[in-house]
Amino acid sequence: MEEVDFSGNALDRECYGVLRGLCEISRSLSLLKVSNCHLPSSVVSSLVMALMANQQLSNIHLDIGNNHIEERHLPELAGPDEVRGNFSTTHDSNLIIYT
Repeated sequence: MEEVDFSGNALDRECYGVLRGLCEISRSLSLLKVSNCHLPSSVVSSLVMALMANQQLSNIHLDIGNNHIEERHLPELAGPDEVRGNFSTTHDSNLIIYT
């Protein structure tokens, strides 16, 4: 699976584990859309960490727009490099986060 779109679905705690598992074991994921899914910052952070730890993936796009994430949390989700406008890149530029 290269592209997964959960956008617009109110995901619950059970779904959070499934999403994280997908991020951890996928070998081909390039786009994960979870915009407007009512995700808290802690879940988004968990997804980011799982994607970054998965050595099988490269050039991943993560759409987290319209979730329960405050602007002040974006730098910690993205890593230390940069946050610009409506997207940020992680420290290895392997993960692009759209907000």
